Amino acid sequence: MIDFGASAFFNLDNFAHRGLFADGEPVWTALGARLAAYLEAWTDWTIASELPAGVHLLGEKISIAPGCSVEPGAVIV
Repeated sequence: MIDFGASAFFNLDNFAHRGLFADGEPVWTALGARLAAYLEAWTDWTIASELPAGVHLLGEKISIAPGCSVEPGAVIV
């Protein structure tokens, strides 16, 4: 049988969002209702990287991790 679990696709050892993936379930079960519920419960909407002029942020629930590169002209919703 083919292993479609998340660990077959990703190294989840230090992955901050490990809770999205249930053991023994196909990797795609993290999408849909599970992802929507996870994002609804998320509270760390922080922009921790410098953003150059020309980056457009639309909305309030935006999280950008430290060290991320966002180029001018990017639109983040």
